[in-house]
Amino acid sequence: MIGGDYSDFGFSQEPTTSNISIGQFANAHSMTEDFVLGNTSGAAQIVATSSWLAPISQNGSIVETITYLADGSSCVLAGIGDGAEIGTAISQMGSSDILFNEWPQSAWFKLNGTTVTGLNTAALALHPDPLSLADYQTAVVDRYEDSDFDPDLSGSQMASEDMRQAERPETSRPLVLATLMSALGVLAVWAVRRFR
Repeated sequence: MIGGDYSDFGFSQEPTTSNISIGQFANAHSMTEDFVLGNTSGAAQIVATSSWLAPISQNGSIVETITYLADGSSCVLAGIGDGAEIGTAISQMGSSDILFNEWPQSAWFKLNGTTVTGLNTAALALHPDPLSLADYQTAVVDRYEDSDFDPDLSGSQMASEDMRQAERPETSRPLVLATLMSALGVLAVWAVRRFR
């Protein structure tokens, strides 16, 4: 056994292939710059990213979320650490729901038709009740009206996609992560292949 504090990742015991499982993956989406600026509207402005998220369960209870990035015909682990709250929300999404992130706020939402619903504490702090996509866009435009969209990160809240990926939370505990990865590796490959 590799030593480590697995509770940092929500696990109650050392993760192994016999006590963890990975749920259905959901493709993460984001708002286009034109949507945030108010230049264009509609669901077509919530676009797919290369990120795929899925809940991780241990002994039948969701404890964490795993993120993979699609890279051509393969995928690359992006991280473990968005928490059980997002994993639980993903597990409850319907087939017509679209998962999207308002990343400056760490707020996750689902879009169903033209209805936006908050999925985590950060999203519910912004919008405690479901709202129309048009009303959501109005709030977003107001929130980010003074933001700089230049990817040079000149002090703004907004960043390029490459920088957003680089800013994802990462663990400084490589041994714990190595153990998690060995336990999740087989399950993740199986889950990704099942999803395709």
